[in-house]
Amino acid sequence: MNRTVIAGSGYDPATRTAAPLALNDSVTQFAASIAEQAIAPCDVHALDVCDCEGDLRLVEFNPFGGADLYACDADAIIGAVSELATELHKAG
Repeated sequence: MNRTVIAGSGYDPATRTAAPLALNDSVTQFAASIAEQAIAPCDVHALDVCDCEGDLRLVEFNPFGGADLYACDADAIIGAVSELATELHKAG
């Protein structure tokens, strides 16, 4: 579970609408590569990625507490964060 992408959401700033994002596309692969390499600001974090004229770019790397989840799969996020919290509690 560590350093993995749990959920994703697309966002259209022009219409201010969000839509769930499948976890097998190039955006998710890009986010996963950042998550694998970056020094994380905390145990759970959110990445904002954009498509800039065909190139994917990291826009923000935020702690989970400040993340807007848009249309992400809330159940998947709650499950993963709960699992991590349980692991951290057991590790003491």
